[in-house]
Amino acid sequence: MKSFFQKISFRIWFPFASALALLMVLAIWYYPSQQEKLFRENKENQLKELAKTVALGVELSLKSNDFEGLKKTVDFVSGTTEFEYVAILVNDSASGSKSVFISYPEISADSILAKDENLHVYESYPFSAPDFTGEILIVASKTRINQLVQDLNRPVYVLLPVILLISLILFFVLARRISQPLETLTKAAKELENENYDIVIDKVIQKDEIGELRNAFVSLKESLIEQRERNRQLNLGLEDEIKSRTADLRDAQAKLLEAQKVAKIGHYEYFFKTDHWESSEELNDILGVNKDFKFTLSGWNELVVEEDREFMMNYYLELIAQKKPFQHDYRIKRPSDGEIRWISGLGQIKSGVDGSAFSFAGTMQDITERKIAEEEIKKLSLVARYTSNCVVITDVNRRITWVNDSLVKLSGYSFEEIVGNTPNMFQFEKTDPATRRYIREKLDKHEAVNAEILNRGKHGNEYWLDLNIVPILNDKNELGGYIAVENDITDRKIANEALQKSQEQLKKINETLEQKVLENTKKNLDLSKSIVEQEKLATIGEISAGIAHDLNTPLGAIKVGTESVMFTFEGLMQNLVAKCTDEQRLYALDFAKSRKVEIYVGGLQLIRERKEMAITLEKSFGGRNDLTVIAELLVKCRISSEESEIIEKILSYSNSVDLLELIYNVQIIGSLLDTIKTSVDKASKVVKDIRSFIKTETSVDRSRINLHDNIQTVLSIFNYELKRNIQLVFDVDQRVQIDGYDIKLFQLWSNLIKNAIDAMDGYEERKLIIRSELHDRMVDIVVENTGPEIPHEIVDKIFKKFFTTKQAKGGTGLGLSIVKNVADEHGAKIQVKSANGRTRFTITFRDPYLM
Repeated sequence: MKSFFQKISFRIWFPFASALALLMVLAIWYYPSQQEKLFRENKENQLKELAKTVALGVELSLKSNDFEGLKKTVDFVSGTTEFEYVAILVNDSASGSKSVFISYPEISADSILAKDENLHVYESYPFSAPDFTGEILIVASKTRINQLVQDLNRPVYVLLPVILLISLILFFVLARRISQPLETLTKAAKELENENYDIVIDKVIQKDEIGELRNAFVSLKESLIEQRERNRQLNLGLEDEIKSRTADLRDAQAKLLEAQKVAKIGHYEYFFKTDHWESSEELNDILGVNKDFKFTLSGWNELVVEEDREFMMNYYLELIAQKKPFQHDYRIKRPSDGEIRWISGLGQIKSGVDGSAFSFAGTMQDITERKIAEEEIKKLSLVARYTSNCVVITDVNRRITWVNDSLVKLSGYSFEEIVGNTPNMFQFEKTDPATRRYIREKLDKHEAVNAEILNRGKHGNEYWLDLNIVPILNDKNELGGYIAVENDITDRKIANEALQKSQEQLKKINETLEQKVLENTKKNLDLSKSIVEQEKLATIGEISAGIAHDLNTPLGAIKVGTESVMFTFEGLMQNLVAKCTDEQRLYALDFAKSRKVEIYVGGLQLIRERKEMAITLEKSFGGRNDLTVIAELLVKCRISSEESEIIEKILSYSNSVDLLELIYNVQIIGSLLDTIKTSVDKASKVVKDIRSFIKTETSVDRSRINLHDNIQTVLSIFNYELKRNIQLVFDVDQRVQIDGYDIKLFQLWSNLIKNAIDAMDGYEERKLIIRSELHDRMVDIVVENTGPEIPHEIVDKIFKKFFTTKQAKGGTGLGLSIVKNVADEHGAKIQVKSANGRTRFTITFRDPYLM
């Protein structure tokens, strides 16, 4: 259980879970209280509006003594259930108090006047009539309001815990998906630490921190494998070279020993006074002369090769003068075969009685084979001297007899400081005792050694060596010493330490990355949930002016129309209706239904028609003094001079002017109501289009989509901007349908259209063309606009997320990436062509349907 809490998945999940739980607790505490506050304020506003409405109705009824209207007001109140009771209170000017005039439902006056703020909510609105004043009192039950608040908040207390539980599960699954790659890399690091390079870690294409870490880890593993292979090949090469050089050294030593065994030694004595030699037969064989050969000092000197002759004569003359023993190696040329041989001469001066030199005697030894062997050894030593690897030669007691310059340079000791010491001089407290013990055991058995050892130089520098030691044995398998070849592997060890550090860094990353993972995870979660909504809201923000215009126009018409209807209706009710008979009223209604009029008729048209009507009336009804008024009213009612039967019928009434005004006002009311209805339809359509546009995609299923209607809805959103200054050509076949998601297609078209509108900003020619082309079981939807061209070098980048060329305008860089995602989801292809001052996006859908 303890290991579970220590896992990175838990440490990622726990902060999220805690923060979410805290937010849920705050929401459960804060949201219901705010909702209750808003509900109560709304309820109070409703009561105020209701009191105001009732007060106006009562005031109008009392002013016109219309008790039927008062009854209608009470009936209106009875149909409302937003209150406990309604009372009309009348002011008593004499006493300054209030009395209950009427209440619904009927409540005792004492109960009404004795207000209890703990049980009820009271709202009132004053009214004024010619004979008295008062107020309308609306009373609601606090108990009922509290019950409504509880019913309103109950879903919150149920849904929020469910959301919390689901979110915790989703967070945990996400945390596991994040932590699993890190756990895999940790296990792989431990395997590499144990030099197990067979683990498989594939590279990935993801660009986040974990993907980069994984790829870096794979590269490190490959580098270590390559370094191990290079070291192995190097060790094999060094081992072969050591074996080869050791064999050559053994052969040279054997030759040297053999030469020493078989070398002949000849004796001689030279008498100065008689100037002749006495030599042994062995000396004659060495010099290649027969026994009759006469030796003299000059004759013997002729045998010495010319390069050594002058030095030899001066050397011997000096020794004779000083009467010292002598020993020297030199070369002779044998008379018998002309072969050059090496001779080692050893002798001393014999003195006479008077002390003068009498003779010198000595030996001559043929050392040609030894010199050849020494030359071979010298060549081997040159190889050892100048190789980049360190070479050490010791005697049987493991005392160093020779090292090359590479070791001198690496260790910092001079040649003289090293020779005579043992290799222990390079050891120190960090050297592995087990490794030293292993080396001693192998050397005691005269076996080759291969090991890695840590040494320290003269100046404290530490370096790692791959050590290869080979015993030097003669033909009798007797030990003659050791030769060691040491390869500097400090860089490789540093690489291994880098691996260990990377493992430690990985552990630290596992700890320190949590915060970044949490932050990025939160960002990704928020982005994944709201990225589309942000783009849509950004679009709505940019076209808010157009939406406001599209809504304000019909709403303004509704407001003006309503006021006009009210004004006209009041005129009808107060004057015209009373002046006309029931027959005339029915005739006016029937005529107004059959013939609608325009609210505003142009001045020139009205004057022209009025003149024509006046002439017609003068011919048929001359003598009446109200013909001018009648002519104008007939024109307003849209009755032409040719409709003589209608004119005669209307003029047959004595109050024909009143009848015409009644007809005209009823027509005006009908036209105003038609205008209000049209405006309501327009406002509803705008709201419907906006709601469709911002509707969450999770509530939309895949269905058959009509592309013409789908695009038309988006164009309605941009109606204000398009009508203002852009020439629109919309030619999409109304028969074309595809299977898809209408909300996502809304996003596709809205982003393309919005980008086109933005691109044309500031250009004189602004033209947007949206058309369809059918071909080969496919349909192309072309969105083309004038304006700037897209640079060729960025065409491939415009669909990438967060890439934008509208930084100055606050572009999000998400629009075209959403277009690409939606197109891919519908199996569509996108082509972009931008040239000659036009930019064209072509979206190709497969297998369309034709209605």
